[in-house]
Amino acid sequence: MDHILLEVAHNELIGKEKLDFDLYNAHGEIICKKGQKLDPGLVLMLKYTKTYKMDEAGKIEDDSVKHDVDEFVREMLLLGVKKKASKIFIEESKNNVNLSFLINERLQDSASLDLSYFPYIVNKLKEYTSISLFNRQIDLKFTHKDNLIILEILDSNKKQPSSLEEMGISESILKKVKKFLEKKEAVLYTAGFTSDTIPNLDNVEIKTTEAADVFEVIKIISKQKVDKPVGILAQKLVKKLCNNCKEKYRLSREQINEFFMSDEEIEVYFFKPKGCIVCDNTGFSGEIQIHEFFELDKSFLNSLNEDLSDREISKLLKSSGFQGFKYDELKKSLLGLTVINNY
Repeated sequence: MDHILLEVAHNELIGKEKLDFDLYNAHGEIICKKGQKLDPGLVLMLKYTKTYKMDEAGKIEDDSVKHDVDEFVREMLLLGVKKKASKIFIEESKNNVNLSFLINERLQDSASLDLSYFPYIVNKLKEYTSISLFNRQIDLKFTHKDNLIILEILDSNKKQPSSLEEMGISESILKKVKKFLEKKEAVLYTAGFTSDTIPNLDNVEIKTTEAADVFEVIKIISKQKVDKPVGILAQKLVKKLCNNCKEKYRLSREQINEFFMSDEEIEVYFFKPKGCIVCDNTGFSGEIQIHEFFELDKSFLNSLNEDLSDREISKLLKSSGFQGFKYDELKKSLLGLTVINNY
């Protein structure tokens, strides 16, 4: 006897850890294989798709797909917020619509639903700029490119950093900053920061400048009379590698000598951009901070005066063992966060 398809009620799927049969759509195509794990996202999507399983008797149920788009969109957003997704990707393919969540900068496929849903989802999502979930307002950014919808879940509750640890400062630089801040009546000059991007620090006078780096702040200080411990913390934004598609590669001997000045036979790896759906094929996704910190000791302060040339200031910094942005960029390149020579 020929195998035919019988409709599967959605409540047959609720509570199952894995499928114990192949699941088909109305066109007779397998959408979930036997043994596949049923996570909450998959069960949610199957609620909005007519599904079938093989049987040896009966006939194919060919009812139209129910388009309860309002409920679908809300539950999709609810799931996205629960999963702490930053973006939701809804892509129209040849046979179905694929739903994916970007979580911790990794694209995680969730489920597929009937192809006929796509135009309804497009029209519905155009109406949304925000939605109320979990007793708070969630802002949304909708982008539609050909067969792809990108829904960005914006963090409207983003707050000013409450500590230095929340600022993305490398551990070696953070230790120097913390040690400096232990000094009485310390003055911390900043460059590349705004007032809302640096935390409130007790017992420390913070002077925000419009300078770009430590070098420019020193030029400002050289024209002032300073009689307190002085430190300079500078920040620069650089492109962040897309965590979903970045590629690891091994440095050549020449590159190792250039960056590390080492004659030892060591293996060193950097990462390079590739491009994918998450980063719009750019290889980069957002930005990260790189930092430089310098404490001006008494000897350095005594050497400063307003007549110093740029070259003389550079010599003073070099003789003091100053490590600038390039050093932090190199460390974060090794971690796969960015690429070298990114600014």
